[in-house]
Amino acid sequence: GQRPQSPASLAKCGGAHASSASNIMMSNGGPLSLGGTAGSAFGSRRSTRVERIEMRRAEKLQVAKGMSFFRWLEAVDTTCFLVHYYEALTERFDSVEQVIELYVKNNELQKTFFDDAGIRKLGHRRLFDKWFSDLLSSSVPDAE
Repeated sequence: GQRPQSPASLAKCGGAHASSASNIMMSNGGPLSLGGTAGSAFGSRRSTRVERIEMRRAEKLQVAKGMSFFRWLEAVDTTCFLVHYYEALTERFDSVEQVIELYVKNNELQKTFFDDAGIRKLGHRRLFDKWFSDLLSSSVPDAE
């Protein structure tokens, strides 16, 4: 379950987190870079490019699924425009993992998410689209 954020923590949105999925944190506290080079995390160099892509995508998704709603909103947009969706999201969904399970199909965010989550402003929708696009990208550089 999600630990509810206090009103004070909601008011302190900010700045320290980047606005894209490329800077979400791994469980060990280190940043998960989405655009790095393939290396030891992917096993031997004999791994195929497709295997590396799928492993990286799975790793990114696993980290994202473990985020709290507040951290997720902060990751999507550090300017805090999206923080006001916190209450609506926590009322409608159990977790970020549930959002991903329900609305990511064929490595794409389903547009029904926006209506179901009450996100009506086009600019806000675009921020979520960008974040999911970065999260679900299949680009993994070739090992050199």
